[in-house]
Formats: sequence, structure tokens, C-alpha cells
Amino acid sequence: MAWAATAADDLNSAARELARRTAATAGNGPVSVSWRNVASVPPDAVAQAKAAFDAIVRTTEGNEAQLTISENATSGLLIEEYRGQVWIATFGRAAGALPGSAAIETRLLWEQEEPILDIAPAENGFLVLTPAGILQTASKQRARITPSKPWPRDLRGRLKVTGTAVEVTLPGTSCSGTWSPELTLRCAPGNDLVAGRNYFSGKTPFYTAAAADNWTLLALTDDQTGIFNASFERVGTITGWGSDIVAAAARCGGAPVVLATRAGEGRDAIQAYAIVNRTAKAIGQAVEFAGPVTALWPGIAVVKNGSYRAYAISIVCGT
Repeated sequence: MAWAATAADDLNSAARELARRTAATAGNGPVSVSWRNVASVPPDAVAQAKAAFDAIVRTTEGNEAQLTISENATSGLLIEEYRGQVWIATFGRAAGALPGSAAIETRLLWEQEEPILDIAPAENGFLVLTPAGILQTASKQRARITPSKPWPRDLRGRLKVTGTAVEVTLPGTSCSGTWSPELTLRCAPGNDLVAGRNYFSGKTPFYTAAAADNWTLLALTDDQTGIFNASFERVGTITGWGSDIVAAAARCGGAPVVLATRAGEGRDAIQAYAIVNRTAKAIGQAVEFAGPVTALWPGIAVVKNGSYRAYAISIVCGT
């Protein structure tokens, strides 16, 4: 293949540069184009680049011209393969691509002596998942869960509420039911969480996961956090994190944000990280807790400090 390289100020300029090359080669006919984003470029920026390209080239969907947004250690790359030619346009990343600071906000939701695995709002109270079952705090109703074998020491469990429907995932067990007008639960053997263990099964066993644009981060059972691409190929490794990670709802400076616990025993903390170029950059100050974080789910953190305390947790981006 013949190839050529050029430089541009930003992704939109790179898209226009490759569009001009494409138009000169294609003439007046339409070109079927496919896009692939394997970089840390957010979806809205990809959409803008596509619009910049389409403003110059009459495009349809297909694979005649294949454009890939990638990156290296110093710059972004827009790569096009078209009619036996490869064109590469490098572009600079936006100066504000990384936030200067971020604040993690917490608010106490519920406290009890019994372990809390997960919690979800329900009418005037909460549904609380415990090793013994589900508690509805407003009505004091309980639905019991009896495991087929003893729970692991560091038990994990996930509670999902959709309308009045309830789903529970526990090691070797899956349950479903309703919380209104009456709390009911039916359980059967399940395969998501490994029976007798506190991690998820699959080709790559993991404790918790977080999505960061085109990357998937897995807190692995070997005390590392792996970064995987869309083809589930491992493309990076993060060390020093605990086994609980979760994607934040907010984006800071255009970058996806992941919250992670601290590795080790004893006092714990939750730190926010911006995920850029397959690396994690700490942003803002970590939130310290008097005891270990025993569960971290979207919008929820559970801390053991004598009793178990469930907090609502969110992130506010700074400048």
C-alpha cells in the first residue's frame, strides 16, 4: 500500500484533510465510509469529525474507505485506508482534555448493623440487599435468600430495581421478584458470580468493571486492573487500585472518569481518575473513610465502620 502522512491542529482539521484527499481520488461519486474509534476521543468529538468529513465527501455507509481514530503517546491519529492507499493525519489533543480538579461528594443514605451489599431507593425508603436477603426499610418487610453453599467471606451482591421488579445477583445464585405491593423473591442457581467466590466468571475473572468510552476496565483477581479494547484485547494495566471500581456518571474535561478504592487493608479511600490514552490520571482529592469500602456500585458506596453505612456518591468536575 502507498501511504502518506500529514499534521493537523485538531481532529476536525484532520478529518477535513483526509476528506480532501478522498474527494480528489473519488471524483464526484459517493464513497462508502466506515469509522472506528480506538482512542480516548469522546463520542461527541467523533460525531463532529464525521460531520467535517461528510461536508467535503458525499458518503454512504460501507467499507470502501475505512477511517480509524487512534493515538500514540504524543498525539491523536486519524488513519484512512482507501483504494490501496493509507493516509495518516496526526492531530493535537485539546488543551482542556484533562480536568484540573474534581470533587467527590457523599451523602449518607442508610446505616445498619447487618452487612449491606447494595441499596436502591423504593418509595419512602430503600431496598437493602444483605447476605440474608432483601429488607424494605419503609414497610420492614423482608424476603430471605438461602444459599446452596456458604457465602464467601468478602461477599459481593448486586441489586437491580426496575419499576416494581427486583433482580439480585449473588455467588451461584440469581433471584427475581417484586417489591410492591408485596416484597417477594424467587431464587435459582446462577452463573454470573462464581459460587463460593466473590468474583465474576468468564474468560477473564474479575471483581468489578467500569466502562470508559471504548475501553473496559476490569479489577482482576491478580490485584491488577486491566484495560481492554472493544475486541476484548488487553491494551493496558493499572496497579495500585483496590478491587472495587465503577464508572462515574460525569465526564471531566471531556474524559471518562472512573472511581477506584485503595488497595490494601484498613482505612480506605475512593479516588477519581480520568482515563486518557489508556492511562489513569488521579484528579482531585481522594475521599477518606474510617473503615474499608465493602461495596462500590454506580452512585453507591458502602463503608464498614462498626456498622455498615451506605452513601450516595457523585463527582463534580472542576476547572
